[in-house]
Amino acid sequence: MTLRLLTVLASLLLVAAACSPSGGSGESDAAVPGLSDPVQPSDFPGPEEWARTYGECLRNKGWNVTIEGDGVGVDAETPEQRAVAAADGKDCDAEMIEAGVVPDPRRPPSEEYVRDLYEAALEYRDCLVSNGYPVPDAPSWESFLDARLNASEGDRSWDPLSLVAEAGDVEVLREAHVLCEGDDNG
Repeated sequence: MTLRLLTVLASLLLVAAACSPSGGSGESDAAVPGLSDPVQPSDFPGPEEWARTYGECLRNKGWNVTIEGDGVGVDAETPEQRAVAAADGKDCDAEMIEAGVVPDPRRPPSEEYVRDLYEAALEYRDCLVSNGYPVPDAPSWESFLDARLNASEGDRSWDPLSLVAEAGDVEVLREAHVLCEGDDNG
């Protein structure tokens, strides 16, 4: 069974991490060169490059991986396999940061990058709403920007999929994401 949800969750973690105003490594941000430079949209690889790099990392960890354009599928049949695949995916995320494929999550986001995130989230929300999924109201641009630049990670959690995720039904969450990703809104 190919699980695009793993790819989606990994992508969302990278996006959330890149917008995090706080680090998690325990080392001083001042000790790492370039951490004060804001993350720009151009700092991220294209979707196909990301998928290729991420997929190769998972393949090196022993997973049967399918890379199709900007998507990565992993054969993981059971909940236990999916948990191991998710842990391996987190390891791959860390390796991609260390290799400079994606920006260090301790770097602050630029306003341009946050604008891109906001517009993508609004498009994704529109797709979910038009397909009948429960979706929270979108914050204003100013509120979204302020939360991304100034709030702690837990305080900036507006996500179009949050109500679907809160229902706890992974299959509905996967269905909602695949539907809107297929519409080029994910």
